[in-house]
Amino acid sequence: MKIYKHFVLIFVFLYNAFLYSETYIDLTQHEFYVNNNFSKDYIIEPELLLSDKKTKKVQIPIILDELYPKKKLGKNYNKVEHFTAMTSFYLSKNNLNDSLVLQLAWIGENWEIYLNGNLLKKEIYLNESQQIDIYRTIRGIIIPINNLFLKEGKNILIIHFIGHRSPLQNFVYDNVGFLLKRPYLITISELIENYLIEQIIFGINIVYIFFGIYHFFIFFRRRKEIYNLYFGLFTVLLGIYGITVSMFIHEIIFNSLYVTKIKYATQPLIIPFFLMFFYKYAFPSKKISFILAFFFWVELIFVLFFIIMPIYWLEIGLRLFYASLLFILIYSLYFLYALFKIKNYNLILMIYFAFILFLGVIFEIIDSIYWNFDLRIIEFSFFVFITSIIIIIAYENSNQYKKLKNYINQLNIQRKHILKFVPEQILKYLKKKEIEEIYYGDYKKIFSSVVLFDLEKISKNYHGLDTDLLIFLNDYFAMIEPIVKEENGYIDKFMGNYILATFPESSKTGSSIINAIQCTVKIQQELTNINYFRELQGLFRIDIYSVIHYGEVALGTIGSQNRIDTTIIGDTVNVTSRLEGVAKLYNTKILITEDAINYLLKTPFVDFIDKEMNYYKKIGINNKEYLLRYVDNLGLKGKKLPVKVYEIYNYKSNYSDYENCIRLFYEGLHYFYNKDFKKSEIMLMKCLKKIPEDRIFKIYLLRSMVFQFYPPEKDWEGIYYLKTKGFL
Repeated sequence: MKIYKHFVLIFVFLYNAFLYSETYIDLTQHEFYVNNNFSKDYIIEPELLLSDKKTKKVQIPIILDELYPKKKLGKNYNKVEHFTAMTSFYLSKNNLNDSLVLQLAWIGENWEIYLNGNLLKKEIYLNESQQIDIYRTIRGIIIPINNLFLKEGKNILIIHFIGHRSPLQNFVYDNVGFLLKRPYLITISELIENYLIEQIIFGINIVYIFFGIYHFFIFFRRRKEIYNLYFGLFTVLLGIYGITVSMFIHEIIFNSLYVTKIKYATQPLIIPFFLMFFYKYAFPSKKISFILAFFFWVELIFVLFFIIMPIYWLEIGLRLFYASLLFILIYSLYFLYALFKIKNYNLILMIYFAFILFLGVIFEIIDSIYWNFDLRIIEFSFFVFITSIIIIIAYENSNQYKKLKNYINQLNIQRKHILKFVPEQILKYLKKKEIEEIYYGDYKKIFSSVVLFDLEKISKNYHGLDTDLLIFLNDYFAMIEPIVKEENGYIDKFMGNYILATFPESSKTGSSIINAIQCTVKIQQELTNINYFRELQGLFRIDIYSVIHYGEVALGTIGSQNRIDTTIIGDTVNVTSRLEGVAKLYNTKILITEDAINYLLKTPFVDFIDKEMNYYKKIGINNKEYLLRYVDNLGLKGKKLPVKVYEIYNYKSNYSDYENCIRLFYEGLHYFYNKDFKKSEIMLMKCLKKIPEDRIFKIYLLRSMVFQFYPPEKDWEGIYYLKTKGFL
C-alpha cells in the first residue's frame, strides 16, 4: 500500500511539474488562515483575523464544512454561512510589472477575493433572504491581477466564501472552499493562456457526444443492433459529464447549480448503459438480465434525486451512489470475465480495454473521496476505451457492410431472376414495393392493349422433344422481349410458340395502342432482316402473326399459398386468343380489331384519318402513317356483337401494290355486302391480278363465286361465325 501511495505522489509531482514548471507562486505550499465568519474589518486589518481564536491554520485543500463541523445542524441547515480565508505571498520589485493572474483549481459557492484590500473578483449573488440566488462554483478559474493592487514585499490575499452546510451529520459538503489540491497559482498570464490540456479534454468530450449521436443514427437505421443505442447513450452521458467538469462550462452556463446537477445526474447511468452495451453486443437476441435491469432502475432513482433535491443534499446522494457503485463494479468485473467464454475476438478486445477503464474509474472514485488530486486519469482511460471500441465497432461494421453488400448483390441477382417470372410492372400496378408483398388473389382492373404473337411453321420443322426447338424458341423470345419492353409493355406468358403481351394504359407513355402497333411493326421489320440471313443459310423462313385488341383486363395473381402466377384475364384476352387463328387463316401478319382503332381515334395522338367507302384506309399517328385494310366481320363464340378486324400492312415491302388496289378491293366489298356477288367477283379478280398471292382477295373471291350458286339467307348481315378456333 505504501508503494502505491508513493507511486501516486510521484505521478502527481511529474504531472504538475510538466504543466507548471514555469509557475511563479504555488499557493498550495502556503499556509491559509481560515475563520467561520467574515467581516469587512478583516480586509482593512488582517491582524483581526489572525487574533481571532476560531481562526485555523491550514493548507489547500480547504473544505470549510469539514474544518468547522456543526454538532447540531438543526432546522436552519439550509441557510448559507460566511467564511474567510487569508494567505500572503511576496513579490520583488521586478515582479510588479509582470502580467500576473490568479489561477484557482476550484472555488465555491459564492465568493469574493481581495488583494491588499482591493476587490479583485466578486461572485456573490444573494436574494433578499440572504440565500444564494445564483451559484458560482467554478473549476479552473483564471483571474487577471491589476498591477496597481500589487506591492513590493508582502501581499495579502483574502477570500470571502459563502455557502451551505451538509444537512446530515458525518457527511461533509465540499462545494464551499478550495476542494481540489492543485493548481492554485499566481503566475504569468502567458503561461496560463497556453494551457491546452483543458481545451483538449473539452474537445474530446464534444467528440464523445458526436460519436454517441452517430450511433443513435446507426441504431435508427438498424433497430436489431440495439447495442448501438446503449453505446450511444453511454458516450453521450460520458461526454456531458466530461464537459461539466471542465473549466470552460462556466463560460457557457453562468449558474453553476445547473452544472452541478447535470454533472451528478449523468454519472449514475454511465456504467449501466456500458454494461447493457456489452450484454446486447454479446447476446443480441436476449432480453436484458434481471440484475442489469435492477441496477438500471436503482441508478435512475439517483438521477431523479440529483435533479430534484437541493444542492446541499447532492453530496450525500453522491456518497450513496458511490456505495451502490461498488456492487455494480464487482458485478461488472464478474460479468466481463464471464464474457471471455464467448469466442468472439472483437468482444475479447473490448473487455481488455474495459478493464483498463475500470482501473481509471476506481482511481477516480478514491481520488474524489479521499485524495482530491484531480488527476483526470478517468478521462484519459475513457478516451482509450471509447476510441478502441469505436475502432472495433467500425471495423466490424465495415465487415458487416461488405457482407451486407455481397448479400444485397445476391438478392439483386435473385430479384432479377424472380422478375423474369414476375414482371416488374405487376408490382407497379398492384402498388407493391417488393415481390414478397404479392399474395395470390391480388388484382387490379386496368385498360390495356393485348397482343398475341404466334410463331408459325414450327411444327413442320421440329418434331417431338427436339432440343434444337428450345434453342430456337429462346432465340425467338429474346428477339421479341426487348422490343415489347421498349414500347412500355411486358410479356405476360410464354405458351409454347405463343407469346401474350400487354401494354397497360398510362398517361405518361401515351396510348397503349400506339405502343402495341409500334411494337408489332418493329418486330415485322426485324423479322425481315432475320429471314434474309436465314435464307442465305438455307434455313426456313419465320412467320409471326400478331393480333392486337384493346379493352379492360384484370391484372393480378392466381394460385395458392405455395404457388402463385401472374396473369391478365378477361374478355379482352379471350377475344385476342380467338382471333389468333384468324390471322393465320387470312395470312395477316398484324391483325387489329376495330375496337382498338376506335379507341385510338379518341386520343390526341392521331393526326388524321382517311376512309374509303366507310372502311379505314390510313391513320396518321405522331407523324407516322399506318396503312389499314379491312379483313372481316367475325362472330365469336360467347360474343353477342361481331368483331371487325383490319390488317396493318405498311411494313410489307410491296405495300405500294396494296395501296393501288385498295380502292378496287373496297368496291368489291361494297358489291359483296350488297349481295351483288358477280360485280364483287370482277373487282376481286382485278385485285388478284395485281397481287396474286394475297389470301384475303382469294377468300372473298371464293365467297363471291359460292354465293352466286348458293345465295345467303335473306337476313344475312355479312357476319362470319367461327365454328372452331381459327376456322370459318
